[in-house]
Amino acid sequence: MITPKEKAKELVNNFSRTHVLGILNTKGKLVTPYSSGYASVEVRNIRAKNSASIAVDEMINISCNHYMASYYSEVKSEIEKL
Repeated sequence: MITPKEKAKELVNNFSRTHVLGILNTKGKLVTPYSSGYASVEVRNIRAKNSASIAVDEMINISCNHYMASYYSEVKSEIEKL
């Protein structure tokens, strides 16, 4: 298993590659203040950290053993440091 710090970086990097700033309106059209539709690097990183943190919270909540819950708690701490 990789270290909590490495896992935190991996999760944030995975989410940062997929984040588009915008939402779909009721007609399914992308609504965004940016002409390109893509978030700035800073906004993308903030969103990626938030998404990774939510994913880790879910892993902690469904964890069947103390070791995994502890591991993912450390991952969450590392995400907050990034």
